[in-house]
Amino acid sequence: MNGFQKHWPRWVFLAWGILVLAVSVRSFVQPHRNNVYLVFARAGGDWLHGETCYDRTRTELDGYRYAPLASVSFVPWYLLPSAWGTALWRLASAGIFLAGFAWMTTALFKGRTLTQRDWALMLLAMIPLGIAGLNNGQANAHVIGLLLLATAACTRERWNVAAICIALATWLKIYPLAVGLLLIVVYPRPLLWRTALALASGFGLPFLTQRPDYVWNEYQRWIADLKGDDRRNFPFSLGYLDAHLLLRLLGIHLSHLAYGVMQMGAALLLAGFVWFRRSQPAILGHLLQLGSLWIILFGPSTEGSTYLLLAPTLAWALHQAWTDAEIPRWQRGCVILAGVLYLARLLLIALPGGRNLSFMLPPLMAVLLLIERSVRAWQETRPEIVVPPETTLRRVRVVPIATAAQASTAREHPFPVQSGQAD
Repeated sequence: MNGFQKHWPRWVFLAWGILVLAVSVRSFVQPHRNNVYLVFARAGGDWLHGETCYDRTRTELDGYRYAPLASVSFVPWYLLPSAWGTALWRLASAGIFLAGFAWMTTALFKGRTLTQRDWALMLLAMIPLGIAGLNNGQANAHVIGLLLLATAACTRERWNVAAICIALATWLKIYPLAVGLLLIVVYPRPLLWRTALALASGFGLPFLTQRPDYVWNEYQRWIADLKGDDRRNFPFSLGYLDAHLLLRLLGIHLSHLAYGVMQMGAALLLAGFVWFRRSQPAILGHLLQLGSLWIILFGPSTEGSTYLLLAPTLAWALHQAWTDAEIPRWQRGCVILAGVLYLARLLLIALPGGRNLSFMLPPLMAVLLLIERSVRAWQETRPEIVVPPETTLRRVRVVPIATAAQASTAREHPFPVQSGQAD
């Protein structure tokens, strides 16, 4: 037992490597099974040959809702053999995702040396969401990886890197712009114009690769395709796994306008919180987590594979629940129950007929995480009240002026901001 306790972190690292390799080999051997990558590669081929990427009459393009810039980026993948392309795509997805997670986690826990056990615990928590998301070849690993890189770049004042990552994630799937806008709320001067320039460049780049009239028509078809994709009235097991689904389960049926107001209200509430706490060092980590939860619960198109975006949030929350002895029991219970709910979903999917019962578990998991992370964010971003030592105020924590700056610096924030050189 002692040997296992000593070496179990290595087994977790080995498990991640084996699982990523197994997913890649499986897709190489069976490239036409459970493989969304083929949709991307086909879109790259259509762009190369000047054909529309949004023809719903062709079943192999059903569900393709990516921007023209994404279609341009898929051209090199189209040129690869299907077996090699699908395997390399998964390896690239895992690389971007894990690189972003490693950089952001290092930034979040600055001032504390993370041990192998810490890393192993977080990686272990991400296996169910991470491997499931990588297996089907969706682009969500790229999206959350880019958002992690963008947020981590802000902690080191690498504004150009942050803006480019925000733009790339946005042009893959529009909703990542929500996290980008929250980052702009915190850093408006260095990020606003850079992000706007990066987004404009992403819009214009496709015009350099094809005929202008073809590109313009593709933009129009893409926008029309996004407007026409509405699953809010689908059967529960086929609809989006978001807050709207939970409302329907409770018998609350909102109109499109009412639910849109609800989505916008949640976004404004989150933006307002970030604005008022923008000067607190811990805000960046919470911004990313709460922004990811907003995307899942209130975003435009949350599918089962989209929950990969919550893998880092769940990993950090479980790590804190495990290592922080002062966390209240109800918060620890919320985090653990959230993890159990997602594991239960995976087990139900594996059972005959279980998929029709598993649809409600992911949004319930997201709600539990939203409650716990919101309270944690409120607690960890509260500004300190500093008063002179000779002043006595009831219900006010007294901190000597001479030591206030030292105490603020020495106190370990779970999500501090690092200083660095600007781009």
